[in-house]
Amino acid sequence: MKKSFKYCDSSGQISDCSLFAAHTSKRNYDYQPPLHSDVSDDEVQFVGKTMESFKLADLYWLESRVMALCNQEGKGEIQKLAFHRPTASHLLGYNITSSNAEKCGKMKNLPFRSHRFQYSAEVIASGQTPEEFIHNVVLETENKQDQTCKFWTLDLDIFEPYQDPVHRNRTFTSSMLMCALSRALPPEPILCVQEKNGDIVPYVIIETSSRIYLGRKISTNTLTPLGVKQTTAKEFRSSWSRRPFQYSGAINLDIAFVVIDILGDLVGVNSPGSRREGCEAMNRKVRMIDPTCGSGSFLGVALKVWGKEHDVDLDLVGVDSNPKCALGTARNLKRIFLRDNIPQVKDGKEIWELILTPSAKATIFTGDSTSLIPLLGEEKFDCGVANLPWNRNTFEFRGQDNEHDERSTNNKILEAVTSILKPGASLVVISGERKGEDSYFDTRQCL
Repeated sequence: MKKSFKYCDSSGQISDCSLFAAHTSKRNYDYQPPLHSDVSDDEVQFVGKTMESFKLADLYWLESRVMALCNQEGKGEIQKLAFHRPTASHLLGYNITSSNAEKCGKMKNLPFRSHRFQYSAEVIASGQTPEEFIHNVVLETENKQDQTCKFWTLDLDIFEPYQDPVHRNRTFTSSMLMCALSRALPPEPILCVQEKNGDIVPYVIIETSSRIYLGRKISTNTLTPLGVKQTTAKEFRSSWSRRPFQYSGAINLDIAFVVIDILGDLVGVNSPGSRREGCEAMNRKVRMIDPTCGSGSFLGVALKVWGKEHDVDLDLVGVDSNPKCALGTARNLKRIFLRDNIPQVKDGKEIWELILTPSAKATIFTGDSTSLIPLLGEEKFDCGVANLPWNRNTFEFRGQDNEHDERSTNNKILEAVTSILKPGASLVVISGERKGEDSYFDTRQCL
C-alpha cells in the first residue's frame, strides 16, 4: 500500500570544452550564450533543498506549494528542479518578481519552512552548459557586486551528475568547475570562517542533470519557522508514544505534523497576514472536522499547536464508526492534555467532549462518517482533514450496502465531509492506493 497526499478546497481546485580553455582570460572570452532561460529578466529565483526523508519528500514539496499559494508576493508556483535519490531530497525552485524580492526577504515569506530544508538560496546565475553557467556568473557579479562583501565560501551540491547535451557524459571534474568559478567570483575566498565575524557570502554550486546553479545561501535565522516547532514536535512525540490507545492504522506523526502545518497555512493559522480569500473573517476561530479520527493523531497535533502555541479558538470534531477508536481517541487526548472529559449520550450514541482551555475543545463522536449531517447537525466547518480508510472496507466491499451503488466508502466519506464545509473551506486528504493500481476514487470528482 502506498500513500498519496492531496489538498483541495470544497470547490475542487487543487499547484565539450575545457572550463579552463574557456577561461584563458578571467573576464574576457568568446562565448555567446543561447537565448533561453528559466527565469525572466524581471524575476529573482530562490531554491531550497529539502531534508533527507524517504517518507516525506513529496509531502515537503506539497507543503511548499501550499505556502507559495498563500504568498501573494510570489507567482504561486513551486517547481521541482531536481531529485537526489540516495537521500530523497528535492531541489525546489520559486520565482518572484524583482520588485517584490526585497520585500519577500524582509517579510520572511519564502515558501521554505526552515526546519524542513537543509538550505535555501537566492540564485545568482545558472546555465544549461558549464560555459553558459560561468558566462552568466561573470555578467551577474560584474553588474551586481556587493560592496559590503569582503570574502566568500563555496560549496558544491550534486543532485544529479550533469549530462552534456552533446557528449552525454560529464566532461569536467568538480575541482575544475569550482576552480573556474573561483576565477569569476569577486572579491576573495576564505578558508577559516571562524576568523571572520562577518562580510562573508556563502555560495553554493548546485549541479543537476540539465542545469548548473550558483546560489547565495540564506541564513535559516531569516526564515521564520512557522507551524509546528521542533521543540513542540519532540515534546508531543514523547507524550503521544505513551498514549493508552495504540492503533495499528494510526497516521505517522511526522506526516501528521506536516499535514497540520499545511492546513494551518490554508486557513491562516500559521500566518494570519497571508490567509486565503474567504478565510479573512475567521477572527482566529477555527472549526475542524476529522471524519476518520482513528486514535486522534490529527486532533492531538492541532490542539497542541494551534490551541497552545498560536492562541486560536478551536472547536475540533472527530468521528469514527468504530466505537473502540472513538473511545480510544477520547482517552488519548485526555491523557495528553489532562483536562475534563465529559461523556454524553445523543440518540443512543456516545459523545466525548474534551476541554483543553476555555477557548479550545474537542468533541468525539461514534457514528457513520458517510452521513455526517444527521450526526453533527447543520453547522458548517472551516476546514477538514482525513486519513481515509485503506483496508478491505475501502476497496473490496464498495457498494456492499447497495448493489446498485458503485461509490466506494471513501467516495461517500468525502461527499459527506464537503456537505458540512463552508464555501471555500480547505480539506487535506490522505488517500490510499493499491500498489500498481489506480485508486478506486478520485478525490476531486468527489468534491
